[in-house]
Amino acid sequence: MYKKIKNYTSLLSQMKKNSNWHFNPIKKSKDAKYLGKIMLTKSIVDNAMSSVNRSKLKSAVSIFKSDISNYKNSEIAWSKMDNIQAGYNESNTLFKQVVFMNDKKMPIWCKKLIKLSKLENAYLAVNMNPPGTINPWHYDTYAGLLKRNKDNKFKLKDAIRILIFIQPWHWGHFLQVGNQIITHWDIGDVYTWDYQRYHLASNSGIKPRYTIAITGFTKNILKFN
Repeated sequence: MYKKIKNYTSLLSQMKKNSNWHFNPIKKSKDAKYLGKIMLTKSIVDNAMSSVNRSKLKSAVSIFKSDISNYKNSEIAWSKMDNIQAGYNESNTLFKQVVFMNDKKMPIWCKKLIKLSKLENAYLAVNMNPPGTINPWHYDTYAGLLKRNKDNKFKLKDAIRILIFIQPWHWGHFLQVGNQIITHWDIGDVYTWDYQRYHLASNSGIKPRYTIAITGFTKNILKFN
């Protein structure tokens, strides 16, 4: 169990000063973008679910010992520390994840889905949230993607992450992006949101929640059928 820090300064408080988002929980705002639907084959869905089911549970607030005293040096560590200070722990933030980043070792089904995503220099991650767990309030840094951009072909403004739902919505499953709460999705529905937009996901239901995230670059406006 991590200890709480006296006179703690949160990353969230710093982001409020520097971001162009309103950070007003009362304000009704549409903060996610629906991009349409990707037609997923049964093979893609089955392979994605089986691959992540074989992985081990880990915590969304797990932090390296070396980062605990120097958490402000890392956006990822600082964001996790924000949630630790709010009361999240390694029990209520459990999830499974498998990341396919190595192009040579990437399964065929991953390559097919990345091709359908229309993203370049992209990688894919499958996530599973068991019932009773939360991926708390945070934003994505795109750190993994920027490491792949070795030739500097793309700029950060071209980076994007899309979230693909691979099962129909079920009770207790929801995604919140900014102030927008998303439920009742269908298989293949695709969403995205702006860089550094805070979001969270919860599984308060009775079945696991599965998603696929593809992170890559594009200079085009994405839209699926």
